[in-house]
Amino acid sequence: MDTLVLFIFRIFYISQFSQDYLGFFTCFGFLGLICSQCIFNLGMCLNFLPVMGITLPFVSAGGSSVFCYYIGFGLIQSIYINKGEKNG
Repeated sequence: MDTLVLFIFRIFYISQFSQDYLGFFTCFGFLGLICSQCIFNLGMCLNFLPVMGITLPFVSAGGSSVFCYYIGFGLIQSIYINKGEKNG
């Protein structure tokens, strides 16, 4: 769980350095995806929510889920790498 919190803070940090709104909203969209799935999964484990079948990011075994997270983090890293470049 500590790793997911570090990922969340890292995405928030990267979103502050994006040069355009597309990078900013991409970071916050992916941040919302990770936060919502963590909250739903922990709610299911603690019996606060009904079991829905939502995977915990990078922990639960789900091929398409993990694949989408890797693509999302690739986009976030691309935003971080290109933070100093101006488009246009």
